[in-house]
This record gives sequence, C-alpha cells and structure tokens, in this order.
Amino acid sequence: MSPEPSRPIARGRRLLASRVRRSESNRNRAPRRSGDAFIEDVRLLLTKSLLPRLRAGVATLSEADVWWRPNEASNSVGNLVLHLAGNVRQWIVHGIGGEPDVRKRAGEFAARGSIRKRPLLATISRSMADAVRVLERLDPARLGDRLVIQGYRVSVQGAMLHVAEHFSYHTGQILYVVKMRSGRGLGFYAHLDASASKNVPSRRDSVSRRKPRRSKKDAAARRSGPP
Repeated sequence: MSPEPSRPIARGRRLLASRVRRSESNRNRAPRRSGDAFIEDVRLLLTKSLLPRLRAGVATLSEADVWWRPNEASNSVGNLVLHLAGNVRQWIVHGIGGEPDVRKRAGEFAARGSIRKRPLLATISRSMADAVRVLERLDPARLGDRLVIQGYRVSVQGAMLHVAEHFSYHTGQILYVVKMRSGRGLGFYAHLDASASKNVPSRRDSVSRRKPRRSKKDAAARRSGPP
C-alpha cells in the first residue's frame, strides 16, 4: 500500500487539477466567443457601414442617373442594387437560413429603369433585414458547417465572408458612379479630415518654432572662442 501524500502535495495536486479544468473550460468557450464576435462584426459591417453608405449615395442621384450606364458592358447603379439584394438573400437567407431560393439573377442585370429609387432602396433594405434575422439566430457552432450555395461548396463562415466582400466591392462601384455623376464627395470621412487638420501646425506656429537669428556680434564672439 503506497503511502498517503502529505497535505502540501495533495493541496498542490488539487490546485493543478483545478487549473487544468479551468483551462479546458476556457478553451471550450473560446471558439464560441470568437464565433459570436465574427458574426457580430459581419452584421455590423453590413448594416452600420456598407448599407447606410449605399443608401446615402443612391439618395443623391436623380431617377435617370440611377439607371445611367457608360456602356452596355457596364452595370447601372440600379442593376447593382438589385444584384446585391439578390446575393444577400440567396447566400444568407436561403443558404444559411434555409429559406426557399427565390433569386432570379439574370433579371438583376436585365432591368432597365423599370424601378424607381425609393422601391429600389426598399428592396435592398428588406433583403438585409431578413439576413440580419438569420445572423442574429445563428449558432456560432455552425460556422464550420458545409453548404452548397449557387453551386459552390462553402462553409457558413465562408458564405458570410463572401457576402461581406461582395457587398463591399459593389458598394464601392456604386459610390464611384455617384461621385462621377454628381461631381461631389460624400463626406464619409470628413471627421478624419477634421481631426487631421487640427494636428497640422499653422504657419504662425511654424514661424514661432524657428531658431532665433543670431546677431553679428554673437557670431564674432563664437569665432573668437570662449571668454
């Protein structure tokens, strides 16, 4: 029969076992915390950054400019908005949320001025609202699940990344056309410009920091050495 460990040794073993259990518990919780953060980051990017900028840009256009295109090889802003609404609905609402796939992709590019600006923006807002409901219910444990969407085999996380990248890409195109047609900036980063201007020294400050000029008497004193 082996001797019973002393109290300090037994206490040390209990402490080590407790730390191991706590470490394993933290390790099991970490993926869920990071998964929650990823879902929330994608949701905020789409709803608090990209969609508001898209809406603000499209709102400045005339009804004619919404459907203007430089040539037949290019898409109008109206086509791109319909395209984004269809992509969000197909990849998140259908692909991740399991709703029926009702997308008609060819129609997104075939449209030619048939929808006015207000219902066009309502279409993208509805798609985004439905997608947000899916993301709010999404269990982070599903992020690694494999799906087939639009013929592509992707993970749930990959589908979300695709939607965020795709939305950002086409929003940039839309805002470029908006500025091209209006000739004005949209001011999305005006707060950064204002902050930067505060840190630029004025001409008066620059002059005051220059070294004072020395007189001829001072120069002669330096040449003659210390007194």
